[in-house]
Amino acid sequence: MNKTNKLRNNTAILLSIGGILLNLVLSTAVSVFGLLVYLDTVGTVAVAVMGGYLPGVIAGFATNIITGNAMQA
Repeated sequence: MNKTNKLRNNTAILLSIGGILLNLVLSTAVSVFGLLVYLDTVGTVAVAVMGGYLPGVIAGFATNIITGNAMQA
């Protein structure tokens, strides 16, 4: 693997993690303040725009897994 591909992979991973964190923070803010808007997808959309569809899918999937498990607990 050359240096460009490694940098691209690292960027996609960091974007995905940032999108997951943004989704979780905005989802928590919506529930705390009782807002009537769905802001928990903003991170997924931002990651998909900046990094492409695969990091966006990873961010959305991981967010749904995390929030689904948190709601069941």
